[in-house]
Amino acid sequence: MSDLSELLSPISINLEQLLLDPNNPRFGELGEPFDPVPEGRFAEAPVQREAYDRMKSGNFEVAELRDTIKTLGFLPMDRIVVSFWRDSAVDDRKYVVIEGNRRIAALKWLVNLHDTGRETFSEDQLRNFRELV
Repeated sequence: MSDLSELLSPISINLEQLLLDPNNPRFGELGEPFDPVPEGRFAEAPVQREAYDRMKSGNFEVAELRDTIKTLGFLPMDRIVVSFWRDSAVDDRKYVVIEGNRRIAALKWLVNLHDTGRETFSEDQLRNFRELV
């Protein structure tokens, strides 16, 4: 069997290209029935909004992670693992987050706070939140 690291390739990616996994196994911790979302629907705005809201619910400590990233910046010590979303258009490549949904939710939260005027971040901070390597 191959070493897992041989199957992975580092890429640069923009936060907007990332889809939270609406079938994230962590959601099973909420005690709700598991109704899987078909992969072809992952990019739909209501599906992403629900996954985002569930991540922010308080059960996964995303607010604490958001505050840490706000203070220190995003430090990519642990890699975000993504998979190419098969329904992506060539000019709009999307990736599903396999590992790192909490970090991506926290980054999306910070960008949303800036975009809605509730926080103000510098261009360097925003680049750190949005441009992932």
